[in-house]
Amino acid sequence: MVRDEDIAKIIVERPELKSLVFQRGFLITNCQFDINTLAFCSDWKLYTMGAFAVWLHPNTDFYTFKTDSTVYFLIGHAYNPITKAYRETEILREFASAWSRSREATDKYLNGLTGIFLVGWVSGDELYFQPDATAMRTAYWGIVKDKLYISSHCHLVSFLDTITRDPYVDRLIGYKYYKFFGAGLPGDLSPFLELKRVQCNFEYHYSAGKMSFVRIFPGARLHTGSYRETIDEISTILAGNMELIQQKMAQFGTKNLSAYLRKMAVDGYVVQLDLPELKELVSLLRRSSNNLNQLTRKVHETGRIYDVDLEDISQRQEQLWEGVKEILTQLSKLS
Repeated sequence: MVRDEDIAKIIVERPELKSLVFQRGFLITNCQFDINTLAFCSDWKLYTMGAFAVWLHPNTDFYTFKTDSTVYFLIGHAYNPITKAYRETEILREFASAWSRSREATDKYLNGLTGIFLVGWVSGDELYFQPDATAMRTAYWGIVKDKLYISSHCHLVSFLDTITRDPYVDRLIGYKYYKFFGAGLPGDLSPFLELKRVQCNFEYHYSAGKMSFVRIFPGARLHTGSYRETIDEISTILAGNMELIQQKMAQFGTKNLSAYLRKMAVDGYVVQLDLPELKELVSLLRRSSNNLNQLTRKVHETGRIYDVDLEDISQRQEQLWEGVKEILTQLSKLS
């Protein structure tokens, strides 16, 4: 079993690896502890929703919308091709409105969302959540001696509490043909007996120290309608998706659809760089280049070079290096 001190030693030797440990991770819990004491989580941020603590990796997207007694939350990213909502805070407002009307309205609204996310609400010590339609935003849940854990990474919980490896899973992954069925585990299995994987098309409700869950889709036999109605509905949804993708692209300042889709497919997010240090560096490069050209002409004309000119170039080179180091520092915070 890998220990925290083992990872701490590696991070001391290779600090650039720290941000890659439990990348874009999260932990929702009713426990009162400081996750920052873990070597690889020292820069995670803490948020509070009712009776629950929410710990987030620096690169994890997290949105909330509050009403009088309830906090609606979304971890990840989403948009709605039906209502054309593409800002997560707007989606949470629509979610809150649907919840206030009926459970049927809520199920219908959440089934219309597209993205990679975990969405839910908190009211006091009560918690409700469900994943995206295919559970691409991986999550695990478990209750260990009255302590609730909902985490993006089941192994993160193993650093915080005493949980037991599932011997069945160990036998399963050791089976010679297991690798031909993909790296995932079937159903709601996790490597640990105390944790279960959150399943798509299920909603989860934690109350009074217990977790309940129920399948919400399909709730009844699907009505497909006529062929033409089905094609029209698919066309409407696809057109809405493309429109919202264009708006998402505009948020990140890009017009390259292929590059945007590849980035989202591989990483699930896009980083928009706005570094004033980079603009300053470009300006310094231009000035340094101009000075160097002027000095070259002077040497050709006079056959001499002056100390003051060399000092000026030396100072500008130093400024350039400082600018480069500042930009590298900023980029090291990204992954």
